[in-house]
Amino acid sequence: MGDAVRPGNVHALRAYDAVQLSVALEVHSSHQADGFGPITLISTDRDLNTAATAEGLVAVDPNLHH
Repeated sequence: MGDAVRPGNVHALRAYDAVQLSVALEVHSSHQADGFGPITLISTDRDLNTAATAEGLVAVDPNLHH
């Protein structure tokens, strides 16, 4: 859970958002290491999307694309 604490503190995220971001970062890193393309985080949470973008992920709010 230590990995979830860093993004949570850096980006002032709620606990569940910090965990979600940490998992997305881990999956992204694993996919990159295995030669796959980047992942996209899909979320309607503006703070989470901002933090994900700051961490180098692509973040999409599906509510903005209807």
